[in-house]
Amino acid sequence: MKPVPVKSETLRTALKGRQEPNLDFRTNLKSAQIPYEIALFKKGETIFSQGDICKNLFYVQKGNIRLSAISGSGKRIIVSTLKLGDFLGIGILGGQPTHMMTATAGSPVTLLKIDTAKISRILREGNVVSRILVDYLVKSIVTLRGDIIHIFFNTGEKRLARILLLLAQLGVEGVPKGTVPRTSQETLAEMIGVTRNRVNHFMIRFRKLDFIEYDNKGNIKVNEKLKNVFL
Repeated sequence: MKPVPVKSETLRTALKGRQEPNLDFRTNLKSAQIPYEIALFKKGETIFSQGDICKNLFYVQKGNIRLSAISGSGKRIIVSTLKLGDFLGIGILGGQPTHMMTATAGSPVTLLKIDTAKISRILREGNVVSRILVDYLVKSIVTLRGDIIHIFFNTGEKRLARILLLLAQLGVEGVPKGTVPRTSQETLAEMIGVTRNRVNHFMIRFRKLDFIEYDNKGNIKVNEKLKNVFL
């Protein structure tokens, strides 16, 4: 079976969903009189672990977070990364009792923490905060569907290209280059389900084609031309 071609509209929709953080969410919480706490985590700290009881909904105010899961056989995969404008622990909105993944701070992180007891009120009142949450859920579903298609039907090279574009947050129209904070090839391999050697092979090829480059801090500069991998 040939890999399913990636429609540009699907990729643009996914990128757009990651490109529009609600930078004023804290103000919206105050306006709706919804109490929250500030939670700070150092790089490498665990925010919650797979199997922990869901107690809070979090909003990422600063930093980035890695979501990972471990199978019964002990295999670990990185499911996704979250950054400014994303929500963490969103399964609680659907009544999820325990966390299916472990959340780890990939950098110093600042979170807005909302207690689970306040969630039903938020959804019931239909205020601006509930509308923000529903909008985020819809965008997450669109992105998730794109992820499923890529996992099952596309090559490792295309999966890597898509992850880099999403992490770089290049929008629909985009800018010439976006930046992926320093990320190891082992981490990228866990995200797309291939070996580290395969990721190294793909990254060398991307550099030769001027799709990516590294700065002096090890960050990855992603050129919008990387979308050519899908054509």
